[in-house]
Amino acid sequence: MTDNIKKNKFLNALVSFGMWIYNFFILQLFWFLYSLKGFIILGVFPASASVVKVMYKWFEEKETNFSIKEEFSQAYETYFKRSNQIGYITLLTFAILYVDLRVSNVFIQSIVVHTLLLFLTFLVLCVGLYTYTIMVRYDFSLKNIFKQSFFIALSVPIFTFSAAVGLILVVTLMRNYIFLLFFFGTPLFFLPIVWFTYTGAVKAEEKRKELQN
Repeated sequence: MTDNIKKNKFLNALVSFGMWIYNFFILQLFWFLYSLKGFIILGVFPASASVVKVMYKWFEEKETNFSIKEEFSQAYETYFKRSNQIGYITLLTFAILYVDLRVSNVFIQSIVVHTLLLFLTFLVLCVGLYTYTIMVRYDFSLKNIFKQSFFIALSVPIFTFSAAVGLILVVTLMRNYIFLLFFFGTPLFFLPIVWFTYTGAVKAEEKRKELQN
C-alpha cells in the first residue's frame, strides 16, 4: 500500500513536471511568433508582457488549466502600446546610463560620479523588474506604473534582491546550457522576475493595509 502511494506521488510529480516543461515551451513558441507578428521592433515587448501575464495568472490563481493561446493573444492586444512604451523608455534609460558610465570611466574618472551612476543603474534595474508585473496587476497610467514600481521595489527590498539574484542565476544557467535559451529562454528569464515581483507586490499591499489600520 505504501509503495503504491509513493509510486502514485512520483508519477503525479513526473506528470506535473512534464506539464510545466510543455507550458514553458508553448510560451517560448508564442513569444517568438508574436514577436514576429510585431516585426520584432514592435513585437518583442508586447510578447514579453504576454509571457508575464500568463505567468502572473499561474501564480495569482494557482491554476494552469486555461488556454495559454487565448490568454497570450488577449494580453498581446491589451498591452501592446503600454508594454512598448515601458520597454523602450527602460531601454533608452539603460542606454543613456551605459554611455554615461563609459564616459565616466574613460574621461571623468571620478569615483564619486561613477558610484552615483552605478547606483542609478541598479535603481533603474530594480524598477524595471517590477514594471510589467505592476502593469498586469493594476490599471495604472504609464507614469504611475513606474512610480508604483519604484515604491514597491524599495518597500520590499528582499523580494527585489531575490528577483535580481534569480535573474542572474537563470542567465548564468542559460549561458552554460544554450539549448535552454532556444527552447525555454523567455519563460525561464521571466520566472524569477514574475514570482518575486508578484509576491513582493502582495507583501507591499499587506504592509500598506497594516499601516492604514
